[in-house]
Amino acid sequence: MEYELAGHKYKAIDLEEYTLPDDLTDEELEEYLGDPLYRICNLYHIVDKDANRVQFRPNWPQRVVLHAIFIEGFIRIAVPKARQLGFSTLFEVILFDGCYWNDNYQASIVDQTQGDASEKLHKVRFAWEEMDTGLKDADKPEADNNKEMTWTNGSSVNAGKNARGGTNQLLHISEWGPIAWEDPKRSEEIITGAIPSVPKNGFIFAESTFKGGKGGDWYTLLQNALKTHPEQRTSHDYLVLFFPWYIEPEYTLYGEESWIDKECLEYLHKKEEELGIKFTTGQKVWYFKEWSSMGDKMLQEYPTTIEEMWQVKEAGLIYAEALDKQRSSGKVNANIQYYAGFPVYTAWDIGLPINTKVWCFQVIGDRILLLDALSGGTDCQTPGDWAGRLRSMGYNFGGHFLPHDGEVMWKRMMEEAGITNVVCCQRSANVWDPINDALTTFSRCEFSTTGCGGEDGGISALDYYHCKEERDGKTVKPVPVHDWSSHFSSAFATIFQAIRQGLLVDRSAIPSKPFNQARVIVTGGPRRR
Repeated sequence: MEYELAGHKYKAIDLEEYTLPDDLTDEELEEYLGDPLYRICNLYHIVDKDANRVQFRPNWPQRVVLHAIFIEGFIRIAVPKARQLGFSTLFEVILFDGCYWNDNYQASIVDQTQGDASEKLHKVRFAWEEMDTGLKDADKPEADNNKEMTWTNGSSVNAGKNARGGTNQLLHISEWGPIAWEDPKRSEEIITGAIPSVPKNGFIFAESTFKGGKGGDWYTLLQNALKTHPEQRTSHDYLVLFFPWYIEPEYTLYGEESWIDKECLEYLHKKEEELGIKFTTGQKVWYFKEWSSMGDKMLQEYPTTIEEMWQVKEAGLIYAEALDKQRSSGKVNANIQYYAGFPVYTAWDIGLPINTKVWCFQVIGDRILLLDALSGGTDCQTPGDWAGRLRSMGYNFGGHFLPHDGEVMWKRMMEEAGITNVVCCQRSANVWDPINDALTTFSRCEFSTTGCGGEDGGISALDYYHCKEERDGKTVKPVPVHDWSSHFSSAFATIFQAIRQGLLVDRSAIPSKPFNQARVIVTGGPRRR
């Protein structure tokens, strides 16, 4: 069966085809139950949105996922979605089915909190408790608590903030978007620990609303999957199935279009034109009522298109608002000029090769020109590698500003490689001091999208850099989150450390149009990334 939604075609199982016939003999029933689709569509019960016990009969988005898994053979599924469409219920039913009908089947549920994971485990428990008595007596749970269920057939399911060790035949990752935003270290553990625990023929199901804009592990996973051509997809690649708010029949309210705010109505009309669909009046009224209380959060909680999910500005963003002001005033573009007669400086953050980040910048009058944002990697790992890279750029470097931890090795090795004017900044007493200096001075900054752009480039990092609240029982304080964006952002703050500490002559008093100096457009200058 095929559905068409906003120009996209979805294949789904036909529920009637997988409904058990009446009056089956025991032998016939046993044959039908050898197929997981018959079991999933007939045997299990759930609690619906109204807290009623009902037989699980998959809705059409759930049937799309079932078709992808059991008919098309996809074993890694990523579902960015609107809220309350039933995907966690579906995945827990599939998980329980795998555990119950297979011996020694291990599964794990990873969620944002232990409470959330335990709630999903309760769906598994309910499916077992409400099974037909004749089937349920076959394998009673040996262990049954808020973190684990195990059966006498050797199968088990673990629910928590991290996956159980060993081999997981099925891994369900829920709310990976918020995890990646709020706890990037645990998100990294999902990538390095949980996912490798699944064998090449095992299942990985990830579903999440979105959080965090254009960055984080969930965003990266979705982007990589969307860019992969279907003919090049392997068993390690994810199939992305996006489900917007308007596919849910319950998202409608009685009302009239005249009730709807002009801004909201313009948005809905724009989406109708973009997608080639028509919302009902009831859908428009429902969206407006939700939008009235949630505002821009609707874009990530109840998205209309997948692209708008990562447009929301989160609370705690450090540089994003200041960067947006620079964009609106035309100071983030591809035509930032390199002044050949003036020195170029570098500001650094030092770490693992891929985490070593460098900004190349000039101070021209009252302007700070960000020309390049450079990343280390396999081809640029050591101070000597960096020395060669900087020389190849053709800039007239006036100085290189390293963080305090570069004093021991990097400064010496860069100088041994022939790089001069290497200076280490003194450690700031407070992590917020250089950040606040940067924010105070941000209106002077201009960014080359040619040299500093890209999804994982310097501008994107400043857009994503954020803080979270930490509590010690008495106080609440904002603390910058250490993730992929923090390396470029720390290197950016080094610029303002150098200025504050007098290591760089701030040329803000010099006229912005230098006298008798040749100007070279960045795109045609000597710089190389």
